[in-house]
Amino acid sequence: VREVGDLRAEGSVLNNFAVRATADGRPDLALKYLGQSLKLVQKIGDRQGEAAILNNIGRLYADKGNYEVAYKYLSQALEISVAIGDRHSEGSMLSNMSRVYSGKGDNDTALQYLERSLQIQREIKNTHGVANALNNIGAILIEQGKYEEAARVLLEAFSILFAIGSPDL
Repeated sequence: VREVGDLRAEGSVLNNFAVRATADGRPDLALKYLGQSLKLVQKIGDRQGEAAILNNIGRLYADKGNYEVAYKYLSQALEISVAIGDRHSEGSMLSNMSRVYSGKGDNDTALQYLERSLQIQREIKNTHGVANALNNIGAILIEQGKYEEAARVLLEAFSILFAIGSPDL
C-alpha cells in the first residue's frame, strides 16, 4: 500500500493491525499502530477517520485505567463527531466517555453521558446502540444498588437484543 502512496488504505491497514494487536492483548502495540494511522488520516483530512482513531486510542487508555489520557482522546473524538454531524459516532463516543467516569468511580457523571448516548441512539433509530446504552445504564444502576430500576432497564435491553436476533444477547 505504501508503494502506491494510498494513504487512506495505509491508514486502514494500520488500524486493522491495531485491532489485531488489541485482540492479542498487546495494547501498547495497538497504540503504536493507531498513532501511525492517526497521522495519516490527519494528513489527508479525513475527519471521520480521525474521530474513529481518537476514539479507539481513548478506549485503549480507558481499558488500561489511564482515565485522564483516555478523556483527552475521547473528548477530541467527540468534538470532531459533533462538528461533522456524525450522530452515530457521537452516540457511541458518549457511551465511551461514560467508561472514563465509571472507571474513576463517578457513576453519576457516567450515567449522564449514557443518557445522552441513549437519547441520540433513539433519535437515529439505532436499536443495537439503544440496547447497548440501556445495558450500560443497567450495570451502573446495579453498582448503585438500584436493583428494581436496573432490572427494568436491563429487561428493555434484553427485549431489544432478542427482537433483533443479536448475538450479544
